[in-house]
Amino acid sequence: MSHDLAQRCLTFVWENQPDAAVEAGHLPPVPWEAVNRERRAAALAKADELIAELRAAPGDDPVTAVALYHVTCTRSLVARCDIGILNHMTGPVGRLAWAADMWPMGLDPAAERFAERLAAFPAYCDEVAAEVAGTQGSRPVLEAFLAQVDSLIGDLRAGKEPLSRPFTDAGREVPAGLMDGALAGLTTLREVAVAALPSAAEASPMPGRPDGAEWYAEATYTGASLALTPDELEKLGRQILDRSRARFIQLRDEGYADVPAFATGNDYLERVRVVHARLVEALPRIIDTVPETPSEVVAMPEAHALVGPPAFYGPSSKANGRPGYLYVNGSEPHAREWEVLPLAMHEGVPGHHLQLALLDENEALPEVLRLLMVNAFTEGWAVYSERLTAEMGIEVSPLEEFGLLAHQRWRAARLVIDVGLHVRGWSIDEAVAFMVAEVGIDPEAVRREVVRYVAWPGQALGYAVGAEIIADWVAARVRDGVPLATAHAELLRMGSVPLSSLKGSS
Repeated sequence: MSHDLAQRCLTFVWENQPDAAVEAGHLPPVPWEAVNRERRAAALAKADELIAELRAAPGDDPVTAVALYHVTCTRSLVARCDIGILNHMTGPVGRLAWAADMWPMGLDPAAERFAERLAAFPAYCDEVAAEVAGTQGSRPVLEAFLAQVDSLIGDLRAGKEPLSRPFTDAGREVPAGLMDGALAGLTTLREVAVAALPSAAEASPMPGRPDGAEWYAEATYTGASLALTPDELEKLGRQILDRSRARFIQLRDEGYADVPAFATGNDYLERVRVVHARLVEALPRIIDTVPETPSEVVAMPEAHALVGPPAFYGPSSKANGRPGYLYVNGSEPHAREWEVLPLAMHEGVPGHHLQLALLDENEALPEVLRLLMVNAFTEGWAVYSERLTAEMGIEVSPLEEFGLLAHQRWRAARLVIDVGLHVRGWSIDEAVAFMVAEVGIDPEAVRREVVRYVAWPGQALGYAVGAEIIADWVAARVRDGVPLATAHAELLRMGSVPLSSLKGSS
């Protein structure tokens, strides 16, 4: 694959997913992605040209396969962006707030490009409003989105200015009018979301759409990087659940599921810090190379905490001097003690921070493999890494064992629930009931998770599917006589690759 074609693919992806560039520690080529139909049509034509070139490229080049995956997935996102853009997971409000924390200041020391992004936000919101008018959304997703919008509007009106961090880091005042413009854009998004509520579906709108099956196939490929049918996904999910059911029920019946939640968000934060430090110390046991860039446990920004997961990871950037951030959700209801170890392993080390920091630091890799994330590889590695306590020499209490099993079962249950919501027409209550029965997580926390799956079709599939294929790949290398730590290093040196690349070589 030529360097020119690889660069054009990378630019295309970042033009249509500018926050992916920010996540990789780079400045986005455009402030916001194309939303109006004219610009989207041009982007779709560009995608088709790139896909044709990639398919005509000679040889079995892994870079070509990865580029084809990303361009294909980005094409689907562009084609369907009007359907689900008003959501709290990948929508503009969460991305606006998140980018303020993660902005690559090393490349924008005066925050001038960030100012351009904020200045372009109101016009972008106007385009979003025009494109989503008349498109059926999901009521619970719109309600979560509105809660997120209202939180950010409230912060801005109270003078907290959560969007000003790049200007503070640059040692300058916020340019006049930018925050007023952000408020105007947020107000526009709020109005269009409120207007969409009366016609919204009670769960996923996908089963009721003529193109629902095609849409879900695209979402499955994006999330799992494999072409799997709904029946195959459900079967795998139930098989994984069956493996651990007896031990899980035993621990649940002994009362470990009923441990009270942390009294405060700060108690939860401090406990994660203690466990994270223990994991960092044990990390060299399971990999030959550890990242130079550290990771830190910090409180999750409020715009995410109100509607977000118990924790998530913000990638490090060596070039920008940015550590990895393990964001902990301190909002109520608080997490429980049994959740801490699997969350710390997944979001920190040996999960996301280990994989993504090594990727960021591996400048020998082609940029397509280093700067574009494959969901199923990233999330699959993080779920697989939760299984490595014995290999790390981590002594696990029965309470922690319950948590580790619960989290593995949670990811398996997602396969059944995602299909249930988007293909079988499940209600939110049906999905919640299934998850509570199989995993035992608090029903209110489960409901937030289920709404996340409605908002982001297919994304949750990559976790369990990826973990299974990565575990098979590593086991095959160990059977060939490769030490576990070396096998892990080999895997992570590949870059971020579709699971099809591993499935064929395991």
